[in-house]
Amino acid sequence: MAPTSQEAGRETRSRLLRAAAELIAEDGWGSVSTRRVAERAGVRPALVHYHFRSVDNLLIEAALSALREEMDGMLAGLREGADAGVGLAFFLEEIARYAAGGETTTLFSEMMLASTRHERLREELGKVLYECRAALARWVAGQRRALGEEPGDAEGTAVLLLALLDGLVLHRMIDPDLGSVPVTGALRRLAGLPEEP
Repeated sequence: MAPTSQEAGRETRSRLLRAAAELIAEDGWGSVSTRRVAERAGVRPALVHYHFRSVDNLLIEAALSALREEMDGMLAGLREGADAGVGLAFFLEEIARYAAGGETTTLFSEMMLASTRHERLREELGKVLYECRAALARWVAGQRRALGEEPGDAEGTAVLLLALLDGLVLHRMIDPDLGSVPVTGALRRLAGLPEEP
């Protein structure tokens, strides 16, 4: 059965978002044009303008879509970690994936820089990070409760953990050798979780 026009429209929009994200990572935020996105997505340039009001809107949607997908995957893996050690180990493995020059790392770096110039991007990025911090705070509180402790300042711990992990990604981009430095114990102490046996 042939796809409906609605399904075809969603598929085209998805292809445009993927193409835009790839081009941001390859060439930088300011170098992406509707023509290049359409060419990469294999569609007519007019379809870019049909689905998005401007190149900026397309780029913002593409970057946020990629970020949400990454955050959802990381938080799902964290929730699946039955205990703090498994959850933190998963989180650190995810962070280790962000290598200097990697497509996702470059895309997110470009997005952070662009958020200083685009208010809508900054606001939407703030919402995604808030959701991530809130989920991380719930996880920290749950881990502490499982240990028979009060959740304490789980929200503050989540803010610091996420900021430290962001910093760790940045530092590993600059110095890839940092990937060999063990940080799990320090993160467990920061989160107020017991040392691994």
